[in-house]
Amino acid sequence: EPRDEVAIPETARTLEDFRQRYPNHPGAADVLLKDCREREDDRKFLEAAQSYLSIKTDSSVYREAQVRAGQNLYQHANYLINQEKKPVAEAKQILDQVEPILGKVVPQLEAEMAKTLDFQLQSRWASLAFQGRKVLASTLLLQPGLESKALKSLESVEGVYQAYPNYIGQT
Repeated sequence: EPRDEVAIPETARTLEDFRQRYPNHPGAADVLLKDCREREDDRKFLEAAQSYLSIKTDSSVYREAQVRAGQNLYQHANYLINQEKKPVAEAKQILDQVEPILGKVVPQLEAEMAKTLDFQLQSRWASLAFQGRKVLASTLLLQPGLESKALKSLESVEGVYQAYPNYIGQT
C-alpha cells in the first residue's frame, strides 16, 4: 500500500542517519520499509529478505516485514529453481526458512484480524495474512512430496476469510 512520505527531522542528514538517530520516530518504520522495498524492486530478493528480517519485533511494521521476508525468500528460491534450473536441493536452505517465519506470523495476523473492530486495520491484517498463506503454500509446492502440506496450509481459508470472498477465490 502506498504510504505518505516520511517527514525527516532537519537534524538527520540521510535516511540511514535518520534510522540510527531517531529509531523510535513514527516515520522510522516507513523508512525501513522503503529501504527494503528498493531492494525488492531491484530483484535483490535475498538482500530484501535480510533487510525485512532485521526489523525489530517492537516495530509497527514487524509483521508486514515478516510476510515480505517470506515472500522474498520464496521469490529467490523460485528464481533459482525455475529460471536458473537449479535442483530443489540447492534452494532447500532458503525454502526451509520460509515456513518458520510465515508459520509464526500468519496466526498472529489472523488473531489481530479477529480482535479489531477497525475495518481498515482488519482489512490490512487480512491482506497480509492471506498473502502469507499463499506464499507458504507456494513454497511448499516447490518441494516434491509436500503437496498435501500445502493444501493443509490453506484448509481454514474459507472460514477465516469469509468476509473476503476475493481471497477465497484465489486458493
